[in-house]
Order: sequence, then C-alpha cells, then structure tokens
Amino acid sequence: MDTLHTRCPHDGDEEPADSPSSGRATDWPEPAARLLEASARLAAHPGRLPAEATPAALLEALAGLRPAQEHIERAALAVLGAARAHEVAWPRIGAATGLTSSGARDLYTRLLRRHPDYRPPLAPTLAAHTARAADLLAPVLAERPVSPFLAAQAVERLGAVLATADWAQADAAAVAEWLADDALGAPRRFLEHHHSPQAAAARQTLADHALDPAPVRAAVVELMRGAASGARPAAPTAPDLLPAGPRGMDPPRTAPAAPGAATAATAPGPVGEDWGGLAAAVLPSAPDLAAALGRLLAAAAPHITNGDLAAAKHQRPYKALYHLRGVVRSGLIDRIGTALDDVVAINPDRVPVSKYPQIAEALHGLRDTYDNR
Repeated sequence: MDTLHTRCPHDGDEEPADSPSSGRATDWPEPAARLLEASARLAAHPGRLPAEATPAALLEALAGLRPAQEHIERAALAVLGAARAHEVAWPRIGAATGLTSSGARDLYTRLLRRHPDYRPPLAPTLAAHTARAADLLAPVLAERPVSPFLAAQAVERLGAVLATADWAQADAAAVAEWLADDALGAPRRFLEHHHSPQAAAARQTLADHALDPAPVRAAVVELMRGAASGARPAAPTAPDLLPAGPRGMDPPRTAPAAPGAATAATAPGPVGEDWGGLAAAVLPSAPDLAAALGRLLAAAAPHITNGDLAAAKHQRPYKALYHLRGVVRSGLIDRIGTALDDVVAINPDRVPVSKYPQIAEALHGLRDTYDNR
C-alpha cells in the first residue's frame, strides 16, 4: 500500500521502490530518514564497511531510531484503528501481523497509551454514529433531564445526522447549519440520492422526524444542538411531558430488559441481578460470549458498587468495568462492542483485578472467548 511507505532520496539519486529508505506517502522525520539512509548504504555493501560509515556518522544515524519507531507506531496505530472501525476481528488482525489475537489487541492497547492524542475513527455505520450521538448527548441529558421519549428521539436523530455528515464529508459548521432547521431538511435532501441499507435507515429516521409535531421537532433538535456545540439547551417545553412517542416509537438500540433488571444505567442495581440474562439480551447472537460476560459481571458488580476497585491509580480498569455494567444493564446493543473492547484490554494478572481471584478468572475466560469469536 502506498500509504505505508515513505520516500527518502539522497545525493539526488532515485532509490528503488523496495529500498528500506524509500516511500511514497509522507516524508520521514529527518533523524529517522538519516537512519534509513545509513541502513540502505550498509545494505548496498554487504560484508564490509563503506568509507562513509564512520563512527560519528553511525552514531548520528542511530539518533533517528526513536523518531523512526514513533513514525512506524503511529502508522500502525492508524491502520489498526481503521481495521477495528471496520469491525475486523482480532484473530484476523493477529494473523495479518504475525501475532495471536490477544497479542494484536495488546499491541493496539499499548500504542493507544503511548499516543494518547490519537482518536480512532468511527465505523462508517449508522449504529456507530448513533452510539457517538449517545455519548455526546449524555452530559446534556445529565444536566437537563428529559422524558425517555425525547432522549431516545434525540439520540436516534443525532446519530442519523452524524452518519449523514460523515458520508457527505460535511464539517462541524455544516452540521451546525443543518441543525438550525428543526425539520432537518438538508441531511434528508442529501440522503434522497443514496440507497445503501445504511443510508436508507438514516433517511427513514429523518423522515420520521419530519412527521413529528413541530413542538416535538423543536425540542429534540434543541437537545441535538446542545450536544453538537457543547452548550446546554434550555429546558424543553410541553413535548417533554409526552409519555410515549408518536407511532409508538421505542428508544433506539435498546435490548429487551430481563426480568428484575434495573431500568437506569446509574441505578445501583438490586442484589442478585440476572447478569447472564442481561448479557444474553445485548449479545443475542453470541451465547458463549454472553455467558462469559455474565460470569464476569456477576463477579465484578459487587466490587463496582462498593467502589473498592476505584482507587485513583486504578481508574482505567474501574471505569471500563463500570461502563460495561451500565451498557449491559441498560441493554445498549450498539455500545456493547466498544465496552467489551475496553474491558478485555485489562490485564487480569495485574492489580487491581489480580487482587480479586473470581474477577481475574472470569476476565481470563471472557478474553479467551472474545479472542476466539
């Protein structure tokens, strides 16, 4: 692939395409380029040292080792992130990289930690953008609670708008302009000429929005504007009091609740929750993975509730488990993949998880099942 190579000419000569110092996408950082150039010159004289390979020149070339590693790491991170956005399974990624599935996943996790400024791309699907919409709306809805109907409408419609913006390559200013119209006419017009299943689903969502009463549209889009801009919307008016949506619409992306399950992600949850049933509801096509997930949550939930996993230095494992519990309890089918990715990246043999043998054992089982799916 052209995007995985760079070009580093020297002395005005053209390097062969397969040279270690060649490439066609972006220039290497200068120190790294010197390292690759030195490597190419040494490879051109196997078994002997060329005259220009002085100790000073070699040391100067070695100074490019770290920049070269960072350049490669960022390239690998970009490709790994894109593969995961396309939902390529870890066993396939592992086979492509010469690693096991868990080894490939651990590599991705390490690279994410070393490059915290990297932001993985969203999958080009309506579900992925709807999950992103839910994340964007969460702080808005936390500050301004609304009825479940309006919250569900805002998540669903914002997801359709974000997906359309991705397909149209529209920027934030264009999205803000779209949201100035309570009827969301601009994204609907864009989708009129796109007939893929994803576009058809988004088009139907926006068509349903256009049929809502004007006060409902205004209240929903006001929430969407707050999520898109980071501002907090004013309190929605009368439509917030509606007990159910027009045409009997249910909140999107939600699995049927298991008997006895809590109805809110923030609720502490009753003792003896049916985690197996809740996990099966969000993973209906993966019973083995659902069973392993249920066992993990059954072991971890008491410690999440009590907060004894939440020491400051262990925030990442705690947050991942806390988020997974909320996603499963609330039946958020379209967010379960991301939540699982975060949890299986936790090392069960390191603190704090290793301090709890039942959690560690259940996490080992979940990781094994997840890697082999």
